[in-house]
Amino acid sequence: IPDEWARFRSMDWGIKKPGVIHWYAMDADGNVITERELIIQGMTVSAVAARMKDVEIALGLWRGKRSLITGPADTQLWEKRGETALSKAEEFASLGIQWLPANKRSRVRNAELFSQRLRDHEHGTRQPGIVFFDTCKMAIRTIPGIQTDPKDAECPADGGMDHAYDGVLYACAFASRGRSAIPSIT
Repeated sequence: IPDEWARFRSMDWGIKKPGVIHWYAMDADGNVITERELIIQGMTVSAVAARMKDVEIALGLWRGKRSLITGPADTQLWEKRGETALSKAEEFASLGIQWLPANKRSRVRNAELFSQRLRDHEHGTRQPGIVFFDTCKMAIRTIPGIQTDPKDAECPADGGMDHAYDGVLYACAFASRGRSAIPSIT
């Protein structure tokens, strides 16, 4: 991945089913490359943060005590549990990892953005607007099997093994804002 490409990540936190974190790069044409995947289940925030730090150090995306990138995460990370407990987002931030709330206003719209990226990119190339490295095994295995909602054929079904799919939807919504909206590495 060239240094000048925009970098970000997404996460869908899993409770009963495995959650997933993906790391992305965006080229100058706006194509999104999904380069790394981390499956999380039954882990504390500090354990997930330690694994993320290892990945980001290997990718050159960590400096000192903090990550150089951010990205969208499921909004449940900002839920408070009790009067004094920190949210998961606050716990991650204290460990040097920043997240942004995912755009969850319309799962249908986010699915449309993903579908558009799977087709030919708008610049006339035959390359899809999103690709997955073979390191993203959960995404490659589970996304093709996502069903539609029986009550709304335009909407993806919710539940089951959809954490990789949801994380990718958050990333597509985030990337749709363009390279200039992705915080630069500093």
